This record gives sequence, C-alpha cells and structure tokens, in this order.
Amino acid sequence: MRRLKPVILLLAVMAFFLWGKWYFYEPEEVCITRAQAARMLAYALYDMEEQQEEGRTLIDVEDGIWYADEIRMVVGNDLMQTDGDLFHPTDFLTYSEAGDIAHRLQKDLEIPPLKEKIPIPVSVWLDLYDEVIDGLDSVEVKRLTVDAVPAISDELKSWQAKTSEGIFIYEGVPLDNYIGQEVIAYVRGDQLLMALRPEERYAAESVKAEIIEAGQASDVHASESGQTGTGTTDDEMDNMKNENPSADLSEKESNIRVCLMTTGFSSEYHEKVTVMADTDWCITFKDSIRQCLPGETVTLTAEDFDEDGDVAEIRTVNGKITETSADTDRTAMENEEGGMLQLLSIERSCGFPAYEGVLKVQRSGSTLLLVNILPLEHYLYGVVPGEMPSNYGSEALKAQAVCARSYAMLSLQSPKYDFADVNDSTACQVYMNQGISESCCEAVDATAGEVLISGGEIVSAKYFSTSCGSMSDSDDIWLYPEEAEALAHIAARLETQPPSLPSLDDETVFRQFIDAPEAETYVEENEPWFRWRVMITPEEIGQNMEKSLKQRMAVNPKHFTVLTVNGEIDTDDIQSVEILDRAVSGVVRKIRISGKNQELAVSGEYNIRCLLAPSEQSVILNDGSEKTGLSLLPSGYFYLAEQMDGDYLTGYEIRGGGLGHGAGLSQNGARVLADQGYDYKAILSYYFDNIAVGNAS
Repeated sequence: MRRLKPVILLLAVMAFFLWGKWYFYEPEEVCITRAQAARMLAYALYDMEEQQEEGRTLIDVEDGIWYADEIRMVVGNDLMQTDGDLFHPTDFLTYSEAGDIAHRLQKDLEIPPLKEKIPIPVSVWLDLYDEVIDGLDSVEVKRLTVDAVPAISDELKSWQAKTSEGIFIYEGVPLDNYIGQEVIAYVRGDQLLMALRPEERYAAESVKAEIIEAGQASDVHASESGQTGTGTTDDEMDNMKNENPSADLSEKESNIRVCLMTTGFSSEYHEKVTVMADTDWCITFKDSIRQCLPGETVTLTAEDFDEDGDVAEIRTVNGKITETSADTDRTAMENEEGGMLQLLSIERSCGFPAYEGVLKVQRSGSTLLLVNILPLEHYLYGVVPGEMPSNYGSEALKAQAVCARSYAMLSLQSPKYDFADVNDSTACQVYMNQGISESCCEAVDATAGEVLISGGEIVSAKYFSTSCGSMSDSDDIWLYPEEAEALAHIAARLETQPPSLPSLDDETVFRQFIDAPEAETYVEENEPWFRWRVMITPEEIGQNMEKSLKQRMAVNPKHFTVLTVNGEIDTDDIQSVEILDRAVSGVVRKIRISGKNQELAVSGEYNIRCLLAPSEQSVILNDGSEKTGLSLLPSGYFYLAEQMDGDYLTGYEIRGGGLGHGAGLSQNGARVLADQGYDYKAILSYYFDNIAVGNAS
C-alpha cells in the first residue's frame, strides 16, 4: 500500500489539474475538457468492453492513459475531430466543437452569438448529452453521495470512489471536491462518467432565467431614457437598445487570450519567462503542480518542457476573478482576492507589468509563447489607459472603451493566432503598457458590454491619435477595391463642426490646407501634432528600404511595382520621390521612388510611412516642440518640398499633419469634444457614420 500512495497522489494531482483546467477558463461555471467529452460519448454510444478501435496514432494521446481508448473510439468513428496528429485532450471543448458533435449525431445545439470559440459550460454540454442518451440503456443518471476517494482511503484502488450507490471508477472526473456531498452522476455500469452538484448541473437554466429577467428590466430603463442612435431607424433601435450593461451576464462569461510580446513589442517568442506574485501561486504542468510562495521568483525556459507544444499554466492560488464596483480600488481588490502575476522578463512603460487571470506558457521550438487569459471586460481595464491618457475626460475615455471593446469582440470571432485572439502591441491594442487607472476602469464599467453597431452587427471601431483636420475612408488606408469592400461607417470628412466633406486630392489645394489652415475651423487645430515638418535625405530613404522593403513587399506584393535592369533594387540609386495619387481626404495613396536605373512604385499609407520614416531626424511640431526616433512618418497626410543644392537634390522637407492612420475616431479629437460637452455617444456619432451604441448581446 505504501508503494501505491505515490501513484494515488499523482492521480489526485492529475484530477486536480483537470479541475484547474475547468476553473481556469470559466471561474463562475465549470467547463469540460475534450478528453472528458470523448469518454462520455464513447461509453454512451459504444461497448468499450468488446469494441476497441485501434485508430491512428495521436501524438498527445499516450497508450495506457485513462482517455486513450475512448479518444481513439470517437475519432475512429468520426465523432470528434483532430488537429492533424493532435487531439488536445486537456483543452476545453468549445461551443463550435460541441456543435459539430451535435450535427454528426443529428442533434440541435444553439450556439450563442460570438461564443463559437468559447468553452461550453458543462451544464450546457449535459443538456446535449441528455439528448444523446435519451432512449439508450447505456448511461444512467443518478443522485448519489460521494463518501471516499483514494486520497483519503487506503481501501480504495486508484480512480475508485466509494458512494452511496456503490464503488465506481471515476477516471478523469475531479471527484475529490465533492466528498460528503450529493451529486448528479452519469454512470455506465461501474464507470462514473461525470458528476456535478445539482446547482452546477442546472446552472445553464438559472443563467437563462437571469438574462431574461435582466433584459425585461433593462427594456423599461431604455424606454424611459429615450436613447437614440445617429443614422439608425427606430425599428433598428428597438433591436439594439442598450440594455442595462451590468445585467448582461453573457459578456462577463467571455474570456480573451492575449499574446504578450517581448520587451519593445518586438516578438511573440520569449527566450525565458520569469514570474512572481505577492500571494500564494502555482504552476501547473501536464503531470505536476508546483506550489510557490509570495515573493518567490521562477524562471521558465524551453528546457523546462518535455516536448514542443507542452503547456504550463500559472495562476494565483486564489486566482478567481471577482467583479468589483466602479468606486472600489480595483488594484487593491485584485491583490486581496486573487493576486496579480508579475512578469520580470519583460518591461513596459509602467515597469515590470502585472497581470490578473492566468498566464499560459507554451513551448515553441527553443522559445516560449506567453498568453494572458482573462475576462474581456478586465482586459479592457489594461487597454484603455494604454491607448488613451487616463487624465482625459470621462466621456472621451468611455468612447475609447466602446471602440476597444468592439475591436476585442471582433477579435474573438477572427483571432490573430491559433493560440491567442490578440497581442498586446499596436498591431492590435496596447495592453498593460501603462498599468491600470481608476478613471479608465470607471469608463469600462460605465459602458460595460457596449459596442459600435451598424446594420445590426458589431463593426470595427478604428481609432488613431491626432487628426490633421481631415480624415479618410477606410479603403484609402487599408483596403483596395479589388480586395474588399470598405467599412461604410468610416467615411472621409473634415474635422469641422459639423463635419463637412473634404476635397483635397488637388496638390495645390492640399498644400494650402497644410500651410495655411483656416483659423478656428478644425477641432484639433491647437494640438501639437496638428501640423509638423521634417527633413529626409535620399540616403535615409535608402536605409529605410534596406530595413523594411522586403518585409513590406512580402506582406502584400500587389502594393509594389519594381522596374529595374536586373530585377534587384539598388538602395543607393535614389534620385527623386514623387506623389502619384492622393485621396480626396488628402492622404497619399501612392508614391514613386526613381533612380538612374530603376523605379519603385509604392501603394498603401503604412508602406509609404515606413519608407519615409524620419528615424534619425527631429520632427518639428505645431507648438515648436521636437520629437526624434520615429519608426514611421507621423501620418500619410503630407507633401514633399524638394531641397536643392544647385542642380543636386539634397533631400526633401516633408510637411504634413496628424499622427496615425487618420481614419475613424481621433483620440485627441475625442478629448477636445468631451471638453466641449459632448457625451461619449455623441463623440462616436461625430466620427462614425450610421452607427448606434448597443449591447454586444
């Protein structure tokens, strides 16, 4: 028996690990792993004593482990799908995967909007499972009491549980948490396939009831408040009214996966990950748990993982994420309730960043991928101060929160990676670069669940730093007619009051607009980045081409046309740069860089800003201040003034305005409008056409 105790302890640890997987993704409701789902389906539909399916080899399904035969059975019968040679047994079963199983069994499963990639709660899964076993005599549903498990009884063998209904084998079921409690159990013969407390089993029904009740109450609230949306019909508003966001339970259930980049946001791949916490915390590997003390520092490298793709999950022991009110000190609340995990291997503007939720570390070759998983609304607490200064007016911060939430919700539908929905850099939304501020948390809470809606759908809420007084259609910045349709709600306009239509595609008119803007006309005319100028030489353009041309051409070769003698670009052969195409908003859409033996035509605002980046020059701003070390030209709203030494071109003075891409919401413009008395919905309606602010549900 002494020899068995280490084995029993290991099995208990594995059960605790599976429970941890549940607790990790949905802290308020239990979920089910793919291995557990496979076991339940196999015992419901097949005779596991007689029928054994060899199946193909799966890399992450080892022979002899408790779920191996069951997984091979459901895969061999085309009931569950694999990811190549991987099954991902400890990953949570998602709504989409459960829907696929339902379809193959000719059953119905309603998948909530935006939930396809979210883990399905076990109570919802069991509703489907009840339909599967209805009419079969294979699986019974029993109410029983758990009396003992091997961890507390030497009389029981591994994975044996003593219950009020007899001895059962409970492989893969985290039964240790239910000792002495009544559970609803799914059993076949002596196999216990799933067990939950009654309140857990029927959690889905209680959540539905709460949503209906909250929706009824909030309909009255919306009707009394008389909220409207610019450019949206009354019928549309009936469907999109902003119900009381705090009652929207579905949004609080959504988690987002954030890939944390290295210092300087230069790469997704980390050489090491160093973590500490100010409370008890732990690291869960696939077959072990390491407990850590407050202040203890642990460093992980690829050598700490057995195989490529192996994962470790890091959480505080009390890491359940709790809701807090807007007038609560959120940072202190998190430390008290769940603690924060601080990363010492990366640096941000706030120093060493600290994160709530769970950190997931995954080996990728000789490096590590690092993902922070947390509720979407809490993610926004770290985004809003990273994207907008926290001392901006509350209405501007609310507008930013709605834009950031809209982006995040769309990212759940179309993740940037297979392992994460977004990253924490400007490529997505800057997250936890400035830490957390109370004013930004209040803005997130005040707009909880609210997104930008057009045509009954969540739409992309693009934003940028500062306008030059003119803003662009989306297709002038990101898209081209042959590739995709423009985002109709992001339209060209002059930043006047009210907005007006620009006509700045003529070079002379645009130069006048930049050099002598009409006074007291544009919302941001007093902002430092409203106007700027900088010098650039042919040599510096050549250096930019060496650094970024190949990379930009690889991203989208259609945006580059190269004419050379030998097919290669000589970065020392630059004699002139000219603007070939300018949009009605004034943004440059195409330039040509010419040399003695070559021509290079470049399209796209971002590509152009890369090649004309003033990385070694000082940019002179509207207020006379200077900025240096820019990796991009401040904006695509500029013109070129030749600088000649006799007949020799020495360079160009680039004169322009604005900071950022210039389409959608201007963040500094939002601040100015908020200071003038605009509320956040009016701010959003100023910058976007035909939109409403509604609840994501």
